[in-house]
Amino acid sequence: MIIIFSRFIKGLLILSLRISSGLFLLSYPLLNFGLKIIRQPWLTGPIVQGISLALEPLKYLSQRLIQIEAMASAELGGPELLFLPAPVVKKDINKATVEELRGIEGVGFVRALEIVEYRDRFGDYRNIEELGLIRGVGSQTLRALRESYEVH
Repeated sequence: MIIIFSRFIKGLLILSLRISSGLFLLSYPLLNFGLKIIRQPWLTGPIVQGISLALEPLKYLSQRLIQIEAMASAELGGPELLFLPAPVVKKDINKATVEELRGIEGVGFVRALEIVEYRDRFGDYRNIEELGLIRGVGSQTLRALRESYEVH
């Protein structure tokens, strides 16, 4: 009786290993395909945009803290003069001309012309990351454009 029971358990183990290996072999291509889909920019772009919108209120937090400290020290009779760094005023990318865009490092005449033509053809940019859709605008150029321009 014990021999029959041990053979039955051994058979169940072998069967479960065969089933699990078969399921793995069937699911591996699906998992691989899912990972390729997750890495697509059309999927990650909205996620990054949502995170940047959520962090937008924190953008000038350090400048606001300096102003609050300056007001508090002025009330206490401390020094009244405090030089705050001037906030960086970014230009609107949807109003930029070819000549203005050429001033950005990494953007030549042809690339600036493509940026303006893309905007004329497809409408105003909704976010600055859309510039990455233009051929030749890589991460470094996009970073340089992001420092000087934004979408209003």
